Amino acid sequence: MTPIDSQTGAARSSEEEHFRLIVEATTPNAMVLVEGGERGRITLVNAQAERLFGYTRQELLGQSIERLVPPRFRPMGAGRNLLGLRKDGTEVPIKICLTPVETPKGLFTLASILDINERKQVEQIVSEAGDYAEGIVQTVREPLVVLDLELRVVSANRAFYQTFQVTPEATQGQRVYDLGNGQWDIPKLRTLLEDVLPTHTSFQDFEVEHEFPSLGHRVMLLNARRIYRRIDEAPLSLLAIEDITTRRRAEAEIAAKSKELETLLYVTTHDLSEPLRSIENFSHMVLDEHGGRLDEEGQDLLRRVVKGGARMRLLLNDILTFSRVRRITPPTEEVRGEVLVREALDGLEATIQETKAKVQVAKDLPRLRADRTWTTQAVYNLVSNALKFTRPGEPPEVEIAAYRPAPGDTDGEGFVVRDRGPGVAPEHAERIFELFQRAVGHEVQGTGAGLAIVRSVAERHGGKTWVRPRTGGGSEFIVTFGKKRK
Repeated sequence: MTPIDSQTGAARSSEEEHFRLIVEATTPNAMVLVEGGERGRITLVNAQAERLFGYTRQELLGQSIERLVPPRFRPMGAGRNLLGLRKDGTEVPIKICLTPVETPKGLFTLASILDINERKQVEQIVSEAGDYAEGIVQTVREPLVVLDLELRVVSANRAFYQTFQVTPEATQGQRVYDLGNGQWDIPKLRTLLEDVLPTHTSFQDFEVEHEFPSLGHRVMLLNARRIYRRIDEAPLSLLAIEDITTRRRAEAEIAAKSKELETLLYVTTHDLSEPLRSIENFSHMVLDEHGGRLDEEGQDLLRRVVKGGARMRLLLNDILTFSRVRRITPPTEEVRGEVLVREALDGLEATIQETKAKVQVAKDLPRLRADRTWTTQAVYNLVSNALKFTRPGEPPEVEIAAYRPAPGDTDGEGFVVRDRGPGVAPEHAERIFELFQRAVGHEVQGTGAGLAIVRSVAERHGGKTWVRPRTGGGSEFIVTFGKKRK
């Protein structure tokens, strides 16, 4: 057991260090890694984030990412332009791009944060002052180009000409689609400029991401918005262009490393199964056929070997299950909730009878678009968990009901599994969903992987899981699958 733990820890440490180096050294943007969803805890920040927000990384680690935005902008949305909240209470215009990152420890969110204060200043001048403030526009490092209603270039700044290697004479009055030998003829950009922007008179942003082969396959984010030179004149379109090549490459490398680690986890546990099977078989043979030749101490030691092998088997099976969950494809099958619960309870029938548990199932369970096998596994794990945690001298009491989000909540539908056990301390409410993390000792049977599997199944379906206290004592475990249907 010890060699496996030390190797796994070393691999994780090496992986985290590689991840930290990527975030620290390969991007000019502020980067924050958040455990779980976009309201989770900050687990990693780079130096740019420290400079932007005025915190040290020690002050940010373990905090919610929402500490970095004013309350009126919570919850955040991916790709939104909003204001960041510095440590001194001042606000700064930022843009946040949220990217999910899957790891063996669960789903993380990588937040790439761009200081767009310069862009906001220019846009305000262009939109409200009644002229282009050409001198200020030219000082902005970000490429900018202004288009008229016919999508012809009205003006651009030096950064635009330098980035795309064109001259003012070659672009002035040209349609944007004709720039760069047609490389600007991007279907999504055409739709954006011709169909979307003309219907909007606000200053709302719209974005298109595109790779330019002529620029060494650099990836650009084209941010378009409707602007007005003067109230009595026709509107214009402002394109602000951000080079996100470094960010995308870093994200791709992080995803690749996460995939490599996932594959290593699967292969390692699979390869360990065969020698473990031999250890188990021979241990049983020695105990059954030759145990009588050993004294009481020798028999006790041999029984410990058999018990340790059985526990190792459980651990490997859970690791294999956890790695398989990461391969779930987007579900297409619609499944009735009562079918999932019935199949889960069938698998726990012997345990329910042995513990004399009282299990109540509500009748209004939801219909889900989900992977039937894995969703059943998630319910099975939650009920199995509830059967283990009871009050002394009392049989387990378990209730299974539907979870339906409150009005305005974006969570999807799912299940609530209630127990009358000792409950979960607030400081353990997140940790118990991590792989091999337990809120109790080994007096309760299990490997500490069951709830991690539940969370992984939920996240692969676009949902989430959490625990909260139950009125009257005990816990309520909630698991959802997907977002709320419109």
